[in-house]
Parts: sequence; C-alpha cells; structure tokens
Amino acid sequence: MPPRRPSAFDVSFPEEAEQERRAQAQAQAQKRKAGAQGDTRPAKKQNQDDKRTGRRSTAAASAYYTPHPGDILEQQHTHIFGEDPDADDGDGIPVRVLTDFVLFDPTRTNELVSPALLESVDEVEGRQFEGAGVVAPYYVNEEDEGLEDDDEDDDEDEERGMRLRLSAVLAVYIDYSKLDDPFYITTLHAWYILRMPSPHYRKLYAEYYRVHKTLQWLISTALAAGQTRYDDFMEEFGAVHDEIIGRRFDVRDINDAVRIPDPVRCFSLRSLTNILCIYQAPQLRFAIDTLADNLKGPDDTPERRTFVSRVLSHPLISRVLGGTNLYPQAPSSSQGPSRSQPQKRSTLTRLQERLQGSTANRDLAVLRPEQQNPTHVTPLISVLAAGLFREQLIVVGPKPAQPSRAVLRRRRERERQTIIRSIAVALRENVRVSAIRQWQLERGSEYLTKLKVGDIVYEIGDVVIVPIGSDDAEDPDKPAPDLPSDPDEIPQNALVADYFWFAQIMYFQDTDRGYAVHVRWFEHSSKTVLGDISDPQELFLTNICDGIRPQTLSGKVEAVELEQDQTALSNDEDHYYYKFIYSKQGASFTTIPSSPTDGLRPPDNCYSCLLSSQTKANEQGYPIPNGVVYRGVNYHIDDFVFVKSPCDGPCHIGQITSIAIPKRASTDVPLTICLLGLFTSLASILPSNEERDERHLFLTDEKKTVQMQDLLQICHVAHYDNIPSRDYWCGTNTDHFYVKYHFPTLSPSSWNQRKAAQSLQLPVCETCFNDMQIKQAQWEMFAGGPPMHIFDPFAGVGAFGLGMEMAGGMKTTHAIEISPSAAITLKTNMPDTVVYNQCANTVLQYTIKSQNGHLSRAETPTQLYDDVTKLGPPPSLDAVDIMIAGFPCQPHSGLNMFQKANDRKSNLILNLLSWVDIMRPNYCVFENVKGFLSFNLNSVQKDQYQTEGGITMGGLKFVYRALLAMNYQVHCALLQGAHYGTPQTRVRFFLMAAKRSYILPEMPAPTHDFPDANKLAIKFSISKHPIRPILTERGTAPFQAVTVDSAISDLPRFHWKHPKPFSQSGLNHVREVRRVSQAITLECDQSKPWVGIEGVPQYRTPPLTSFQHFCRQKPTPNIQHFTRTLKPLTVERVLNIPLVAGADYRDLRKELWEWQFSDPNSAIARGGFRPGLYGRIDKDGYFQTTVTNMEPTAKQSKVLNPYCHRTVTVRELARSQGFPDHFVFHSENNSVLTMHRQIGNAVPLPLGIALGREIRKAQFQMWQNATLAD
Repeated sequence: MPPRRPSAFDVSFPEEAEQERRAQAQAQAQKRKAGAQGDTRPAKKQNQDDKRTGRRSTAAASAYYTPHPGDILEQQHTHIFGEDPDADDGDGIPVRVLTDFVLFDPTRTNELVSPALLESVDEVEGRQFEGAGVVAPYYVNEEDEGLEDDDEDDDEDEERGMRLRLSAVLAVYIDYSKLDDPFYITTLHAWYILRMPSPHYRKLYAEYYRVHKTLQWLISTALAAGQTRYDDFMEEFGAVHDEIIGRRFDVRDINDAVRIPDPVRCFSLRSLTNILCIYQAPQLRFAIDTLADNLKGPDDTPERRTFVSRVLSHPLISRVLGGTNLYPQAPSSSQGPSRSQPQKRSTLTRLQERLQGSTANRDLAVLRPEQQNPTHVTPLISVLAAGLFREQLIVVGPKPAQPSRAVLRRRRERERQTIIRSIAVALRENVRVSAIRQWQLERGSEYLTKLKVGDIVYEIGDVVIVPIGSDDAEDPDKPAPDLPSDPDEIPQNALVADYFWFAQIMYFQDTDRGYAVHVRWFEHSSKTVLGDISDPQELFLTNICDGIRPQTLSGKVEAVELEQDQTALSNDEDHYYYKFIYSKQGASFTTIPSSPTDGLRPPDNCYSCLLSSQTKANEQGYPIPNGVVYRGVNYHIDDFVFVKSPCDGPCHIGQITSIAIPKRASTDVPLTICLLGLFTSLASILPSNEERDERHLFLTDEKKTVQMQDLLQICHVAHYDNIPSRDYWCGTNTDHFYVKYHFPTLSPSSWNQRKAAQSLQLPVCETCFNDMQIKQAQWEMFAGGPPMHIFDPFAGVGAFGLGMEMAGGMKTTHAIEISPSAAITLKTNMPDTVVYNQCANTVLQYTIKSQNGHLSRAETPTQLYDDVTKLGPPPSLDAVDIMIAGFPCQPHSGLNMFQKANDRKSNLILNLLSWVDIMRPNYCVFENVKGFLSFNLNSVQKDQYQTEGGITMGGLKFVYRALLAMNYQVHCALLQGAHYGTPQTRVRFFLMAAKRSYILPEMPAPTHDFPDANKLAIKFSISKHPIRPILTERGTAPFQAVTVDSAISDLPRFHWKHPKPFSQSGLNHVREVRRVSQAITLECDQSKPWVGIEGVPQYRTPPLTSFQHFCRQKPTPNIQHFTRTLKPLTVERVLNIPLVAGADYRDLRKELWEWQFSDPNSAIARGGFRPGLYGRIDKDGYFQTTVTNMEPTAKQSKVLNPYCHRTVTVRELARSQGFPDHFVFHSENNSVLTMHRQIGNAVPLPLGIALGREIRKAQFQMWQNATLAD
C-alpha cells in the first residue's frame, strides 16, 4: 500500500507528530486487543471518546456486508458479459464499471469501510480490503454499450448485470483536475469505475465522496481557463442534484473539505496562528499534492512549484482558504516521505488513457468528459427549460422579458377566483333557463343565438366552462372530481382545468324536452400529453362536439385564437388562447383549418358535426358509374387494388373484374378480383440468374371475392413493354408495378409453367388512368423546382440526410458532427455538404454570434479533425427548409444498464431545439431510441440501474411543448425499420413537426410485411388508449420483408484461415470449407486491423433482388468487405461454430469454451446458458438490430455470417442499414470498430427515404392547393 501522505502538522512539527503517531499506534493495539475480547463500552461512551481523541465517526454504528448468493469471485480469467476479449488493453487489465458496490474488510467479519482507509498506512496495517457489486464493461464510447431496447423478453437479472466479489482492493484513484472524472479502485485483475454505492453502503461512502467531489470541483475550477468568481462558482456548484449524496452541493461541503480539525486536538500546539497555518485544509493540500505528483512528479522542480502556485493563487482557492497559507514552507519533496510512488503515478496515467482514449484517437478524445461542453441554448429554450433540467445552461443571447412577479401573482389570484366563482355557479340548484323571442335565429326557429342561464347570458361563440363529468370515450368508470364548497379546500396551485372542461358554444336549441346547448370541446394544455409541462393559459380545440344541458354551464372565460404569426400572449395578458387542434387518439397537434362551415347558420356551423358525418359516410359505399366510392376513393372495374389479406404476409394485389354496385349507400358491397402474384414469392422455382424484383408481378387465373371493407388503396400495374423504364415507372411511387409473365396459379410448381403476358391481358380503367397521368404531369412540374435544404446538427455519417435526399427534391446543405472520422466520412460521400466537425454547442454559439456581428475571425472555431482548419461560414438562418436529427440517444437506451438522472447528454435535446428556434425550418424530423419515451425530467436515481420519479415522459413532453411554443404542429410514432425495406428489426421513435402554415406530413405507412410482435404503440399516462398512428397489421403491406439472403447473397464470400492450420482442428476446418463452398480463405494477420476484400469488388452474382439492385446502383471504389482482425483463440472459436442457422457457442467443443461458458459460477452458466453468443445469422431471417458493438460476445452477438466461417463484414453491416455499396467509411486509425459505430448510429436509409417521401407528398399537396388557387 502507498505510504500515508504527510499532513501540515507532520511537516511543521515532525517530533510532535511522531509522538502522536506512536500514541495512536498504542491505542490501536489496545483497541485490537479489546476487539478480540469484546468492547463493553456503551455506544454513546465510545462516541464521546472518539470526539476527545479528535476522531470523526464515519458511521453511527458499524455495518457489515452480507455476501450475495449471486456473487462470482473475481479471478484473472473472469470475463464480463459484453466485454471484448479481443480489445487491445495495453497492459491486459480490463476497465469495468462497478455499481451497487460496497467495500469491506473480510478480516473483520466483512465490516464496511470507507475508501479513505485505502489512503492511510496507519489505519490499514494488518487489514485487508475487498469489494463487491454489479459489474459491466467500460466503453470509451458509451454507445458501444448498445442502443437497442427491443429485447423486452430478456431476463431482468441478466439485464442488470453480473455480480462480482472483488479480490483484494489495492488503491483508490481520483483525478482532481477533471470535474467529470470518476472515482476508481484497482485490484490485481481490473480497474473499476465507482458509480452508485449499495443502499446500505451509501451513507458511509457519501461522506468520503462529497468531500473529495468538492475538492474535485474546487481544483478543476482553479485549473480551468478564466478567473471564476466565488459567487459564480457557488451558483454552478449548487445547481446540480447529486445522486450519491442525495441533494445539491452547498457551502457545508466546502467547509468540510477545507475544515479545521477539532480544536481539542490542537491544544498542545504553541499558538492559534500555528493551528490556522498547519491544520487549515489538510485534505485540500492532500488533493493538490496528489495531483501535482501525478502531473509533475514527486520531485521538487520549478514546474511542480509553478503548478501548485497556480492552484493556490486562484481567487476561488484563496477565498475558501480565507487567505491562509496552505504551505508554511515552500512545497518540496524534502518535507516528508515521497507523496506518491512513481509506479502509482504511471499507473494512473495509463488508466486515464484507457478510460478516455488516447489523444491519438480523435474519435475517442472528443468524447472525454472534459471535452463535453455545457449545453448551449437560446433564450427562449432557457426560459422553457427553467426548473426542468439539472444543468447550468449557457444562454446565447439576451434573456427575453418574463412576466413580473406581480403579473404571476395576479394570474394565480385570477385563476383561483375563477375556480371559486365557477364552483359557486355550478353548485346552484334550480337554475332558471330562459330565452326571448328576439334571440331566435329567425322567427319560429328552434335555434337560438343567445340563452340566459341564471344571471348569465351566453352567446354563440362564447368559451365556457362545464364541471368535469364522465368521459365515455376514455374511461366511463372514472368518477368526476368533487367540487369543494369550501374555498379553503382548493389547493393554492389548482387550475380551472382541475375542476372544469372548456368548450365553445356552437348553437342553442329549443326542443320539446327543453333547452339544449351544442358545444365543441377544448382540451386544456395540462390535460393533453403535455401534462405537467404546459402553458396554463393555452387551450387546444378538439374535433369532438356534444349536446349538453344549459344548467351545467358554469361561466364564461376569455379565449382568443392567435394569428398565424403569433406564438403566445404578451406577458401582461391573463386570458386563454388557442392555435392548434389536439387529437388524443394520435397525440397530435395540428393547425386549425379554415372551416367550410364558417359563415353557415346553426346547426350547420359545427365543423365537428361535419367531420363526424363525413366519417360515418366514408364507411359506406356509394354508387358511381362503373364503380363505387369508399372512404373517398373511387374504385372502378379494371382498377388494380391492394386488398387486406386474412393471413400473415403481404396484402393481396388484384384487378377488379366485377362490383355489386349498390343502388344507394350501403356497407355490403362485394367485389371480385383477379389475383396477381409477387415475383419474389417464386424464389424456389426461379432460375439462379433471375432478379427477384419486388415491383415485378405476374398474372394468374385465380379469382377471389372480397368485401369493400378489405380494400386498402388503388395501385397501378403496367406491362413491362409499355413503360419507359423500370426506374422511371417505379422510382418515386411505391404503388407502381409491372408484369411480364402469366402463371396459372399464385403458387406454380415450375418455372416452365410461365407464359409471356400480353398487353391485352391488362385492361385499365380509362378514367383512373387519365387521372394518374394528370397527377404524374403535375408531379413532374412540381419536382422541377429547387430542392429543399436540409440541416442536421447531429449528423453522424449523414445517413439520415442521404435517405431524405434519395426521396427526391431535397439536399443536405449543412451538417454538424463531433466525431472526426464520421465527419470525414460524411464529407467524402456528400462533398457538396458543408460539414462542421465540432460540438453542436460550439457551432450554435458561433452561428448566433456570427449572425449578430459579434464574432471576430480569431474566435472562429476549428475543425476537430486537425484543430487547425477554421470552420466555414455558419448556415444562414433563413436557408434551412428541413431540420433532421438523430440526436444522441445512448442515455435513453434500454441497453444502457446504468442510466444517470443527471446525464448531460440527455440535455442535448435543448441544443437541438435551440437550433430550431434560431432557424425556424419549415419541417423537423427527429429520431431516437424507443427508450426516449421513458426519459423523465427531474427524476432521481431509483437504484444503481434506473431512474424514477420526476415528470413521466418529460423529455418527449418538453420537445412537444417547445415546438408548440415555436408555432409548430407535431406528432410522433414508433417505426419499425423492417416495415420500409431494411433487412433488420429496428424500432425507433420518430417525431415530425411542421410550421402552422404548412401541411403536417403523415407518418409513412409500412411498405413491407414484417413478422414483428412489437405493436409499435405509445402509451401516455393521460389516456388508457395507446396511440398507433399507422396501420401495422399484417396482411396490409404490399411487399415481402427483406431477408439477410436478399440483402447480402451477391457479395463475395470468404472464410477466415484457421490460426493452427496443421492441427487436427485446422485440418478438419479445411475439409469443412471445401465441402460447403468454393469461397477463398484469408489469413487473420494480427499485424493488420482487418481481414477481407478491399477495392473494386468482383461480385458473386448480378443483383438478384431489388435491395441488391439499390445497393449497386453506382460502382464503388472500395467495397470494404472486411472484418475486424480478432485474436487467434476467438478466430478458432468462430471457425468451429457450425454453418447452421442459430448455431452458437453451445455447439463448440468444451475445450474451446471461454471461462464465461464453462465455469459454473459465471453469469452465463447461472443464467442457464443463454443462447446467442457466437451466434450464426439465419439467411432466411433478419439481422438483429445493428448497433455499435458488433462482437461475438456483445449484447447483439448474432454476428456470424450465414454462409462463411467468419463474422459479418463492414459492408454486410452497412447493407443491414441500407447503405449503398458506393458509400465508403473512413476511420482515422483504420479501426473497424469506428466503422461499426458509424453504421450502428445511422438511421436506416430506406426509412429515411420513406420519411422524405411523406414530406414531398405534403409539399406537393401544398403546391396543388396553390396552383388551384391561382
């Protein structure tokens, strides 16, 4: 163990210090002797004795560790699930994360001990220290931990990690120069980052942690650029709730970190001056000395003295020390024993390089905690975020004017008085309702323009409040809240919406049963999905209307509809406002349209009634010449249609041959269709060189009778000889098909049964064909306009933007990406895009300052890839039409085992919204993992794994709130990538927004059938009914899912060469390779980063599927068809996995099993040997979600190629995300892992294309509306 660090007393009074140490040693010896016999002193007496001797009690009473039955003993070969056995660890010692941990002394019946004992020789003589807790691998790039949260069936204990009992704990390490640097301990076998202590160890650990964390705050601030004032430091120091100490830091922690020891212990010193000089801040001096030892060495050098002086001279340190000299003599190595052993110092340096990534690897260096900038926001976003996020935000620009305290008090009082007054009205009995003849709409009309209820006269258009009743559509069993008759029972923060519903009066009616009031309902913002994050003055119209009794009217409120350019009321206005329609079924907020009922007389003036009647009418079929109208679509004989299939699989595609046209509106309209088959369904009989194009159909003689309700939509089918080209006919439309052949049935037994289809076999409806041609001509006129400009502030390699571009009519003009390799990849593949290789926070500040003329050339940030090249000019604030972002998602991932309530990366949504604020694009499309829906604001740490409390779904609610405040319509959905032609299962959250004056694009309907049990529903606490904005039912999408074989079967094939070719295992491998394929064999050269095929490829076959055709539309300069070079033993294991779908480590010979497979104490063994590790992909199945960590023992461990003895290559993974082959990945250090990260972080291109098409459809509709208006 390292020697105890000398205190100020040791240095200045060595003789007295030596005498005291001897006395303490004798006392400890007596204590140990008494401990063996049992200490009979009462606990209170012991504490008093401790105080007299100057000792601080570390806990009220001793606590002990009870070994967990799941603890696995740490050994040299212990492997943690998800740990990369092939990582280059330098010294071979892995870095891990320890949570739910304890430190204890096994020689004292597992008594819990403070980490402080590891720093003191006197305290640890004759003692041992061990630890235990839940362990997980450490990833320099946190995204390597996994981004997927679809595996809902995984065992909860397994997801929570592996419990480990550590061997002897040797030391504790803290880097005081970096605020966000963790505390860590070391054993002989691994480093462990300390995260969250076990609940029963937390109090003991928190005492040590809060002192040293405070020292870390002080020293790191002193070393930072600038002279931070004490008041500014205290504001930031106390701004963040710390999960370990369970509160915010405050001045008490600073006092304890620099405290003077108990004066009783100092009476033997000669003067009070010496007490202050020597005993002031011994722990602060310890921390400074430790840091100086680590950075400058233990020897007394000018550099070391300068460093110490720099810390001490900082105004903050001077302030907390009160001007006291921390060093009575000049600090030097002659003042006592060596402060630090060189071995410990070099060990710490190596550990920090491992934790943060070498500076030579810029991709990892930019991820260091000290490189992460505070979140920068615009003034508007800072106001909206106030009190919701646990970070001191950097506001770029002047804060907007806020309501004064007097205004806020007035609003609260007005709200309360409205509640009291309205309750009094609602509780009245025998209320008189009356009307006079002049209020009749016209003489003798039953409809009225006014109605008097009690003392209040109501008019058409008034916004009124009604006591909350039962909601039959939502929860009819939920009781209505009681109206308190005593005002004192009303909470001070109560809202009118807590007791009343809001509505707008559409008309009054005098019926035989009395007066009635017809209203269109509002929803108060607090009762929408916004919940706790809402503007209490904002209402939302709904499309729901009702007739109510006039006696329920409880008063009027003032509410105004805002103009298109208005975002909110001024600060001195107290009334309500509204500007959007809210749909609870879709959790959507949309523009209030101009109503065709405006100006009409009651009862025709109710827009909600009109919508309701249209909805009912759409469910019936209406006769038209040669056809029927259903749900607003004209269906004629000879039309081609999608028809819902009752079976799993794609929908039916057929041509209508007859319709039982009704004489009047009817719900019973049978149709007969002649079925067409998908060419992809003929895979088993097709010649090997025949392309399986998903747009290729074949005619059949099979007919089927269907009901009108089974019709999904019109589609268009042409003979191949009659279309200009396949790409022209099918390129921009997912409902265009062609035919070449005719088969007798949908399931022919032989390719020889085919006949050439004739054009005459494809009669078409002339009306629909002409309509289609007109629409196509209009589309070509529209598409000839300038492209919409895309900006992506979290671009990765640009896949999201590239997918949108492929939808047509869009161009990614500006992108920000912090990773140098990803930024270079983006620029290489999208050379016309302006790429800012910088932090989005830095670029936001740069953009705002530049636009305001407050930026000099010297302040222009540099590109991170070389730290020399200046960034280009920032994007013009009015030059962006579409903002897209797959904002950092790792903190929200279900695979992120150790979620932190105060994770700064979670706050990057604020930066993203700030970009929206300054640029105000026409459209926004945001993506994140499904776990984002569980991101609670102001949550606290529930346990070592999860957070709890706070505002449920607060992250999503805040994004909604901010976009609504900026006048954006918004809706969201969960989308499955496989539904759009991606050959993997990948569920992601998407949010789409559009300005009030624009059409909000729909979420894309699935084009590919996918057998996924995930129903893609989003459940909000405000409603019992989850939202499903798109139809995902099987039998409704036209195409078959894209399989692994459809995606990669044309790529060249190769095997890894056996590392021991002349061993029996190697010879067996050679025979197996010769038996199963003629693929080449390549050596895994340990001196090279990868093994495989580079450059221009020789493909195995021509493109055989639509997906392969898409990937090979352009030639590639570098196929990058290579794998990472793994260690020989891992290679041998991979080579011994059978070429059978689903085979995994359980098929290995026992001598090839890793420790985690074979040891009965391992987590894998205790979990019943879970399947999947070293798993082989099924060629007829789908890729698991492509994430950033694609290793045989990672979370997503099915990574073995289905045809070859190796793992999947970079190109195969790229295809799993829909990247075309001409897209080439760059890695500064030739790291395959870096390329994996770039691929795993991407939005699948087919999904980007689908989203882009929806924006294009919305734009086209606006263009058509404008053209018709002109």
